[in-house]
Amino acid sequence: MNTLLKKSEVLEDVVDSTDQSREACLIAEVANGNRQAFKELCDMYHGLIFTVVHRVLNDTEDSKDMTQEILWQIWKKANTFELSKGKPRTWLVTMARNRAIDRVRANKRRARLRDVATQEALVAEQMGESSASPEKVLEASERCEIVRSAILNLTPKQREVIELAYFAELTQVQIADQLNEPLGTVKARIRRSVKRLHDIVGDKLVT
Repeated sequence: MNTLLKKSEVLEDVVDSTDQSREACLIAEVANGNRQAFKELCDMYHGLIFTVVHRVLNDTEDSKDMTQEILWQIWKKANTFELSKGKPRTWLVTMARNRAIDRVRANKRRARLRDVATQEALVAEQMGESSASPEKVLEASERCEIVRSAILNLTPKQREVIELAYFAELTQVQIADQLNEPLGTVKARIRRSVKRLHDIVGDKLVT
């Protein structure tokens, strides 16, 4: 009985080692720009990455978006993987978890930044008119609320680029680097987001 158990354990170790070698080979091929290897790696790990991310974000749509971002990051960073430092699965799971945690932290920072920016805009507008009447103060507050509400009605990805571009004042290149996305994708998303804001706000800010 003990002999059979030992043989089973040895067999499992061999299978696990074979799987790791295959995965390591795929990552190496991805690092060399092999798109077929990348597709195979995505098919192999898409579900696992989504599960890891969803446990952190607890939001299905955000988790889907984040999963795609992580897969893109794998394509870009495959050349940084070193088998001597850990298993392929561990590398991928760690990357997914860290990116999801970073997203949660970034969302919290942007929420605080948005609140501060709204208040600062209101104060600045009030101070710009030292003799501002109560009506002007109320109007300034309402204008800030209109903009804030419009931003909150954007999709998470639209809101993200707007906040990075206009609140954090990052350039489009910096945004693309932070989000690990192509510059063209970021530019297009910002254009769509701004248009969406105009559609939401309409003539509400016209005095």
